[in-house]
Amino acid sequence: MGNLFSSMAPYPSSRLSPVSPHRPVETSEATLNNARLEYKQFDERLSWKAFYESALCERDPRVLPQRIADAQKAIAECALALLRANIDNEREKDNLANARCVLEDLKRLYPARKNAA
Repeated sequence: MGNLFSSMAPYPSSRLSPVSPHRPVETSEATLNNARLEYKQFDERLSWKAFYESALCERDPRVLPQRIADAQKAIAECALALLRANIDNEREKDNLANARCVLEDLKRLYPARKNAA
């Protein structure tokens, strides 16, 4: 299976790895500055909001599940970038959490069809 975003270039491929919230991460100032720069570049390339809006505006029920999945992945990558960059942006974190909840509701309201052709 190909990249979820192959049809939506120039979305960057994620190089972020999950960080356990149960272990403190030792980081140097240079590492944090590098992560902050990476987050800024990630945010400038393409915002998660574009994928989110695409999912909300999708009218084709055959395409909707993929749009939701794309938006969920973009939200997760943005959240990881915020965490990795150690950026304390409560508004963005709240927006990400709210968008994730809306997408989950949308997924429940319009489940993927098993025989969608």
